Amino acid sequence: MNVMVILWATCSPLLAQNEQDNPEFKAWNGFKAGSTVTLKSETELNGTKSSDEMTTTILEVAEDKVIIEMKGKYIRAGKETDSPARKREIPAKRRVDQLGPNAPRQEPDKTDTKTGEEDLEINGVKIKCKWTEVTMTFNRVDGGKDIQRIKTWKSDQIPGHLVREEAGRTDSGKSVRAVTRFEIK
Repeated sequence: MNVMVILWATCSPLLAQNEQDNPEFKAWNGFKAGSTVTLKSETELNGTKSSDEMTTTILEVAEDKVIIEMKGKYIRAGKETDSPARKREIPAKRRVDQLGPNAPRQEPDKTDTKTGEEDLEINGVKIKCKWTEVTMTFNRVDGGKDIQRIKTWKSDQIPGHLVREEAGRTDSGKSVRAVTRFEIK
């Protein structure tokens, strides 16, 4: 028997144990190819404003992956720039060690989470959403407090599930990202 076959037969079950369902795949695979969603983002950071608009189109839906294409435009300092189309494959399963960044980050001193439901309207269509608001408080070295708030609305009626997101941090800026249009195939 080939050594590679033996190695595959031995390691394959171990690799599968380190995999779990990919939540991003679940957000896209309930829609057919050709479905689109457009998100507009507006950011203000230290007095500088920028915006972008990104349209994501589902190109292929299979049992093990979804392939999407993203293209859009960015506006920085009043100058508009087109973003070339990029394809991305979203696998149905992800290895556990690929689910988050490994870089160290500052942990908040206090976290408060709220949830609820709310209908949002997009192009005259009411979308049932579930929202989550997370407020994190960080103690600064100078004795002050830095507060970061992120509120996200999601719905399984929208490809990708993200409907709106508002984020802000004390004294540094805020951003809003929201669906402006969508099409279900």
